[in-house]
Amino acid sequence: AAINGMMQYTGDDYTIYLNEDATDSLNEKLEGTYEGIGIRIGLNDNNDIYVYDVFDDSPAKIAGIQVGDILISINGEDLYGKSTESASKIIQDSTQTKFTIVAKRNEENLTFVVERKTLIVPAISSSIKEVNGKKIGYIYLETFSSTIDTQVESTLLSMESEGIDSLIIDVRYNTGGYLTSCTNIIELFLEKDKLMYTIKSKKDSVDYKDTTDTKREYPIVVLINGSSASASEIL
Repeated sequence: AAINGMMQYTGDDYTIYLNEDATDSLNEKLEGTYEGIGIRIGLNDNNDIYVYDVFDDSPAKIAGIQVGDILISINGEDLYGKSTESASKIIQDSTQTKFTIVAKRNEENLTFVVERKTLIVPAISSSIKEVNGKKIGYIYLETFSSTIDTQVESTLLSMESEGIDSLIIDVRYNTGGYLTSCTNIIELFLEKDKLMYTIKSKKDSVDYKDTTDTKREYPIVVLINGSSASASEIL
């Protein structure tokens, strides 16, 4: 409470305090990989820990855990009343690599055995919309993690194999991340030698230009809002 009070005293809306759990969570998100089973969890109105996302090809997905499942226990440890951070740490900090998870689905308790692995955290979601006979690709970028550029490139190639005619890139609510990842994404689209951005210091300014032969020529729209910041603005 004292620390939060000091943060408010600065009068700066962008100055906040991150405790150890929040810092670990942020670093994990930006690094793009983590040790886990491949789910995202939150708290519902009843203070139950529930699954709101399951990563493709993850141990959780393979075991059969689904979005909406309410987590009851992990290796016999009751989760009711615990925070999502505490529940995550049971798996992340354990010396064990296999876990027995009990979850409630449609009033039935189900048991899953999952193994902790090093996983790539999905930083994008995508789809293809067909409108007036045209295929429009859509990619939402959640954060500029260290692995997002390879995720974007792989998704683009998949969409292009399906014959997209244009593309929407959505960076609404994306507050940024690694500049290197943003640069690599820009180079997927711009022509070689095109200016991407300039970094200025007190002494000089340096232009950064596209160095690759890769480019795209179909129409592209980028969606932004007031929460699109940092690397999102550069993109």
